[in-house]
Amino acid sequence: MEATISALLNNINNGLNRPYLFSPEFWTLTISSLIALISSLVALFIAGGIGSYIKPRIGIKPELELLVLNRYIQASHYWRLSIRNKGRETAKSVQIDVTKIIDEGKKRKNFIPVPLRWTHYNCESRDILPKQTVNIDVLEHISKIGNEKVKLITNHGGGVDDFEVIKNGYSKITITVYLENGTSFTKMIEVSWHGGAFLDTRLEGEKWHLTKNGRFI
Repeated sequence: MEATISALLNNINNGLNRPYLFSPEFWTLTISSLIALISSLVALFIAGGIGSYIKPRIGIKPELELLVLNRYIQASHYWRLSIRNKGRETAKSVQIDVTKIIDEGKKRKNFIPVPLRWTHYNCESRDILPKQTVNIDVLEHISKIGNEKVKLITNHGGGVDDFEVIKNGYSKITITVYLENGTSFTKMIEVSWHGGAFLDTRLEGEKWHLTKNGRFI
């Protein structure tokens, strides 16, 4: 690129000192040098730091999609959310927090945001590769006689009911998806539980799993 700039300056200098300025040869060489200079600058722009800034804005960035909320029956019933990276770049340091809980239409006052735990990982943050689908644990439904409970699956509830326990009735759980190299977004999960063994959930905009409208009666 230095040679291109030098040739451009020499050509302009020669043109300013002689009638060569008005010749077609001068303008042909000047325009060719300018095109070469602009091409070099564009290449540096894309390959360098500025290029890395615009890469996420031209379709290469990670694009996370929440797929479905599924139930897994083990010692307890677990509800896990599937997440897929539809983009062409690894989604880095993805964390999903529960940021708000609505109990029967009323915002839970004493709640503070807590991070959910990735399935098979005892952590709250992980990378998701391009085209990879992973799961995160959302709810645990403990269905034992005398010990019926639904709780968020988090390492940071501290045993405090307001931070982790889902109450009887209809609840709306707001989750926020954060990632280091993309745009965060929120989604809502609805929960219908009135005690006992029957619990139903759905991701915002999706169908209920076990009922038509979230009601068992």
